[in-house]
Amino acid sequence: MREMLALLRVQWLTATTYRLRMTFSVAGILVGIIPIFFISQALQSMVGDSLVGEGSQLFGFLVVGTVALIFITSALTTLPAAIGSGISTGSWESLLATPARVWGVLAGYSAYDLGWNGVKAAALLGAAALLGAQVAWEGLLLSTGILFLIVMAYLPVGVIAAASALAFRSATPLPRVVLMASVFLGGVYYPTSVIPGWLRDLSTFIPLTYGLRALRRALLEGWTVVQILPDLEVLLLFDAILILIAVAAFSAALRHARRAGTLAQY
Repeated sequence: MREMLALLRVQWLTATTYRLRMTFSVAGILVGIIPIFFISQALQSMVGDSLVGEGSQLFGFLVVGTVALIFITSALTTLPAAIGSGISTGSWESLLATPARVWGVLAGYSAYDLGWNGVKAAALLGAAALLGAQVAWEGLLLSTGILFLIVMAYLPVGVIAAASALAFRSATPLPRVVLMASVFLGGVYYPTSVIPGWLRDLSTFIPLTYGLRALRRALLEGWTVVQILPDLEVLLLFDAILILIAVAAFSAALRHARRAGTLAQY
């Protein structure tokens, strides 16, 4: 916990020296909601029936998809970028030379971006509500928990990509592939029910399929945890399996780098 808080403080102090960039980051999210609003208004009558059970309103449907996309993009890319940068500058070796625990360091690398994304998501959701998005605010707490489970299904992929950078000193396309598959098959911009043929079967192997459906039902329809439990159970299974794989992969990569003596090579 101390490692995470220390790295979180460092990243916050660094970010606050670039306040204009922080402002533009939030402003970009708010400006980006405008085309979503007009596109959804134009297409609502055409796709409304396919959204039943996930909000029935295209605008809210797309906003929730965008919020989830912000989080999973960060979960997939933050750690590989941080580890890659740490290796090239030598800061990763320096951190390992301290009493800091490795998993605390990884948590610290991820915490700031995920927390800042929470700020952006809150701004986006608030702006959407002002523009007429139908939000079931009583489901906000449950939705926060679902978002956490979604992140925990994608963060292990980022850990695996970081393990690849640590072991082989090269980036892997895995995060990009997973992100693209999740966008096209996970229901970010359209419900998975409209995906044709065998592609729909592939969507059952995407954690976001279950996470987004549960998130929309909680935040847009006001469903309770009992009503969305089947999706949550599958999402939890993805979390457990992927976390175990990620822990094993990163531990093996770290052992390999230490045996090979490559931690000091940058």
